Amino acid sequence: MTRRVSDAYHSASSAARKPVSPCRIAAAKGAAETEQAAQKRAAQQAAQRATTRESVQAEADAQREVQQASAEEQAQVRAADEEVSDALDEHQAAVADAAKARAKADDLRAQAEDLPSDADLP
Repeated sequence: MTRRVSDAYHSASSAARKPVSPCRIAAAKGAAETEQAAQKRAAQQAAQRATTRESVQAEADAQREVQQASAEEQAQVRAADEEVSDALDEHQAAVADAAKARAKADDLRAQAEDLPSDADLP
């Protein structure tokens, strides 16, 4: 029985070894080259899409950094503005206090001028 299987295998194998026509070989080569070219184009397109994605991501990251820097700068400007405003308020309060003290001193001088001098005392 194994001999029959072996004979059948060899006869089928030799039948499969018929010479292939040059046209079929050329067609197979052409199909393989076309498939290879299509795979190469697909790989190039995938690489281009990846590059575009990375570029878009980098641009978005840069824009986010610019916005963050701008927000930080605005916060610093607001803080500096508050400091200036507080300093101005303190200065104005000090000027008002000085004006009150000067007015009080002027009043005291005026009152002192109204008092009789020591020379006038008995």
